[in-house]
Amino acid sequence: MELILLLAIVIGALSFLLPLYNQLKALHEPIRKMDATLDASLARKRNLSADLRDVASTTARLEVGSVEYVQSSIIKAAEAISASNRPSLLIANLAASFPVLKSIASFERLQETSVSIEAMIAEELEARNRVAEIYNTQIGLFPTVIFAPLLGFTAVHYRNDAMQETRHMEAEASATAPIERKRESTLDKRISDVLRPK
Repeated sequence: MELILLLAIVIGALSFLLPLYNQLKALHEPIRKMDATLDASLARKRNLSADLRDVASTTARLEVGSVEYVQSSIIKAAEAISASNRPSLLIANLAASFPVLKSIASFERLQETSVSIEAMIAEELEARNRVAEIYNTQIGLFPTVIFAPLLGFTAVHYRNDAMQETRHMEAEASATAPIERKRESTLDKRISDVLRPK
């Protein structure tokens, strides 16, 4: 009788814990993958610094008033790119200060790449943190909050990585509302795709 009772308890526990484990695993795994993708994009942003230094060496062949000053400004921007949340703005400021840079093909490509990487990181970061919020909410619910640590699951942190998008002023927000709604729709679809059971 005691053996049967013990087996019933074990089977009952497994019937509860196994589905719970699978559910938490399904929520946690996309976060790990999105972290890897985000880290790769951040590495691409850091590579912009080396690309910008290459542009600095190219300016030696340009006929400008003070090559040294141009190169010094570019190198300062290159040093700031890794920690900047708006690398495209740094590069745009260089282009505005030294229009001659626009004649360098590699600089033009760098401008386009910086805008693309910046937008990609912002979107990946927002999507990752939304999925993390869903996961953290789930493991905070009762009785999951009791059993999650026993199964090896704890809350995940929210990432910032200095790439959160700056909020627009109210006037700008109203002007860009259709674009923002389209972006939100795309982001929601991406998150749904990540969380959809395989």
